[in-house]
Amino acid sequence: MPEHYRPWQRVRSKHDHQNLLRRGKRQYIGPLVVRSCDNCQGVARLGTAISKRSLRRAVDRNRVKRLIRESFRLQAAQLPGVDVVISLSQRVRLDDEQQLRAALDKTWRRLSESS
Repeated sequence: MPEHYRPWQRVRSKHDHQNLLRRGKRQYIGPLVVRSCDNCQGVARLGTAISKRSLRRAVDRNRVKRLIRESFRLQAAQLPGVDVVISLSQRVRLDDEQQLRAALDKTWRRLSESS
């Protein structure tokens, strides 16, 4: 199990985000919108796009991002070489953290099955 979420595991460039918007497959899983497409690097990479509209306070947005990154870090070894960007489709209540975790687990399961 990797100890950290490394820089090479991140979708950061504008080109990569635009590629995901053009070619990516979109799935709605609970409160999440997951865009994914294959990459040529052979490792899974993650990006997050959490807007102010979905969570008003920066503290809440950062907490959700930390949950997403931690879940990804634990599952990255089982995932195929895909780029994934996760955003929120609706307002999320942070008192319902189990719903978010369940949606993330379902996301990683779907991505590993699609390979």
